[in-house]
Amino acid sequence: MMTLEGSSTLRQRFHQLFYNEKFLIGASLARISFGFIMLYYYLIHYTQRYFIWSYEGIINEHLSDKESFSLYNFSTSSMYFDIVYHVSILIAILYLCGYKTRITSILFFITTYSILQRNFLVADGGDNLVINILFFLMFANTYAYFSFDSAKWRARSDRRNNLFHLVLALVHNMAIIACVVQLCILYLTAGFYQVMGESWNSGVAIYYIFQVDEYANPFIRDLVINHDILIFLGNYFSIIIKIAFPFLLFNRYTKYLAVVGIAFFHIGIAIGMGLVTFSLIMLTSDLLIIGDQDFRWMKSKWLQLIGFMRNKIRRLPSSTNS
Repeated sequence: MMTLEGSSTLRQRFHQLFYNEKFLIGASLARISFGFIMLYYYLIHYTQRYFIWSYEGIINEHLSDKESFSLYNFSTSSMYFDIVYHVSILIAILYLCGYKTRITSILFFITTYSILQRNFLVADGGDNLVINILFFLMFANTYAYFSFDSAKWRARSDRRNNLFHLVLALVHNMAIIACVVQLCILYLTAGFYQVMGESWNSGVAIYYIFQVDEYANPFIRDLVINHDILIFLGNYFSIIIKIAFPFLLFNRYTKYLAVVGIAFFHIGIAIGMGLVTFSLIMLTSDLLIIGDQDFRWMKSKWLQLIGFMRNKIRRLPSSTNS
């Protein structure tokens, strides 16, 4: 039989999970990062935008997929394309800054979906995940920190016990859980697919990946390809961290191992294969796993390190003069 104390503790945990918004800092940082990624995406392709996405380029009326939704499919006019493209840039900036976030998050999802669905030839594998994550983030509180809307959110702190706030908190937490589930499914599926591959089982898959010039950094390739132990470790580390990722999240201590391990994995992809936007999307999505207390702990340690370094620097002149 469950004791009264155990029942009270369980009730408190249930209340904290469903009626207190969690992972607010991670959601806010994810908003900023996704805004930067899409702004970078728009600007880096700015001079080639007509060739890549307009009807004047490689996507003409015959090649465009008119069955899929995209704002760019409604007209073949170059003026219309420019209007949608530049409005999308403006929306990315507003979303990044957290201005009217409830509205701009919906607009940001629509414009991002439109540009990513317009031309599959420039996709790098992260487009499907970013669409799914942005859909769930429309229901999450991504403006609690580092936004223009954060002041209004804090000003309403005295009214957070009403039914409307409780519903919003529940929806926010469910949205974050849905994002984490998406990540777990992605990593677990990718890991099992690797296990079924002969080259991954034999430990030589990374070697063959570096043979593809389009996805190989020459410096990293020359550094890794001649060292069998690095290829072996990188090969099996990729498999193990993906399959173990969902299970490591069940413990608060192993969760850090999952986050750090998967971060190194994506940094390696960005440097070794040049898939920068893909890696940034994955790293941004992983921010949703880190709790608010973890971010505050990292901030305190960072401030302590800065204070320690300042004290060391201040002592240098006195020690040299003596």
